[in-house]
This record gives sequence, structure tokens and C-alpha cells, in this order.
Amino acid sequence: MSEPEAEVIPLKNPIARAGVVEIFEVLGTIKGAFDEVIHRWKAAALRRQFKDLAETIVEFREDIQKLVPKEFQEQREALCRTHAAKNKEGAPIVANNSYIIDPAKQSEFDTALGELRIKHKDSIDKYDDEIKKINAFLRADIEMPKTDIRFKLSWFNTSATQEMLEVLFPFIDDDSADTEAKKAAAKPA
Repeated sequence: MSEPEAEVIPLKNPIARAGVVEIFEVLGTIKGAFDEVIHRWKAAALRRQFKDLAETIVEFREDIQKLVPKEFQEQREALCRTHAAKNKEGAPIVANNSYIIDPAKQSEFDTALGELRIKHKDSIDKYDDEIKKINAFLRADIEMPKTDIRFKLSWFNTSATQEMLEVLFPFIDDDSADTEAKKAAAKPA
């Protein structure tokens, strides 16, 4: 006699492809949010279920970077370095992976960048068209992969971030009423 199948709770369908990647990435970082090995194992098992689909989407996203014309990219970066604000050592100032353009050189930079864009117009237009297609692909809804793996809210410790909980929301069952009732019953009268 076989074991009864676990109840499969329907998840909100459909989901954008980018959402699948977000779930996959959060499942890869969540191990510290669980104290019990079995709960970390469930997260790992769910991540494996999303792996093939998520990795295909990630590869697709990464492939777009190869479409940026290398010559344009190199010349644009050289312009940025030349027109960037400099620190005490004379090195360009970078914040959030972007050069901070010196306000005194902004107009000159804008003109030079405009000329560079004109020079590489055809390849930039091709790149922009591909970006539009890729964004449409990532925003397109697909069926949520079917799974019977669920998490209970009480399994998460205090290191679980709001962002983790929001991304994994479709997989979390709220058992807070039961947990609070157990805590209240355990308190001495």
C-alpha cells in the first residue's frame, strides 16, 4: 500500500518569469532564516524544483549583455573616467557601479556621449530592440511550477527579512494563531 499523496495547494498562477528567478535566488540565500535542518532541506528541495527554469531565464538575461557593442562600451567608459569627479588620489569616484560625472564637466560629457551614440547608432538601436524583447519575455506570465512544498511561518527565525517573506509568500502558511496559542498556554498562570 502506498503512502497518501501530499495535498498540493494551488499557488497563484500565473507568475512573471522574473518572479521565478527572484524565488530561486531567495531560496539560495534563505538557509540562515531556518533553525531546523529539515526546514533548510525543504528550501533546498523547492529551489531544485525551480532550478532549470530559473537558470534558463538567468542565462537569457546575461546573454543580452553580450549584445552591447564592445567598442561603444569601451569608449563610453573612457569618457566616463575622463569626465568623472576625482577623489584626493585623482581616481574617478564611483557609486553604485556608476561613475559620478564632475558637474563642471557635465555639458562636455553630454556632448561627447551624444556624439558617441550617433557613431554607434545602428548597434545601439539593435541593442535597444533586443532589450525591449527581453523585458517583454521577463514580464510575460508563465504557469507557476507545481509543488507540494510549503513552509510554516513559525519555522522562520528573526533573521528572515521582509523581502524574503514577500518573495516566498505563496509558499508560506500562516500558523501564527496556533503558535501564539501555544506560547500563551505555556506561560505560568
